[in-house]
Amino acid sequence: WDDRVSDHLPDFRMADPWVTQEFTVRDLLTHRSGLGSGAGDLMLWPEPAGFTRQEIVHNLRHLKPVTSFRSEYAYDNLLYIVAGEVVASICGVSWETFVQTRILDPLGMACFSGDIPPDFLTNIATPYGTIDGEIVPISRNAIDGRVKVLGPAGGLICNASGMATWMMTQL
Repeated sequence: WDDRVSDHLPDFRMADPWVTQEFTVRDLLTHRSGLGSGAGDLMLWPEPAGFTRQEIVHNLRHLKPVTSFRSEYAYDNLLYIVAGEVVASICGVSWETFVQTRILDPLGMACFSGDIPPDFLTNIATPYGTIDGEIVPISRNAIDGRVKVLGPAGGLICNASGMATWMMTQL
């Protein structure tokens, strides 16, 4: 938890060199980076935004902080993507493979962190939104079975049974 992010991801940089040097894995997960809430989210949404995880890690250096490091809470998706890249760097497999083989499969959860087999795409939710006052399906955000860049920021695909298993594991 206290490893420096730059020790695992040499391309990791924040706008401030001191913050870059002091930024730990724990800092990635606590929303106290100094960035504003949702900073850089346009690199993720609307999908497909076209950025790779490596580009997101690289582009963090261009995001200006709005508070001092570790002083205030501000929700940030991008740093969870960075955390996923740290997992990949340490374990030598993608974040998706790590989560699937080390967490979901051993728990017997019919959930997916990466590609979803076509057999599991037969009964899935469709996202909806309001456009011009009308509620319509938003097909670009539909579950299509492919790995998403935003996976480490909460991109698991799971059913109610799998979520109940996760809840029981936590309890």
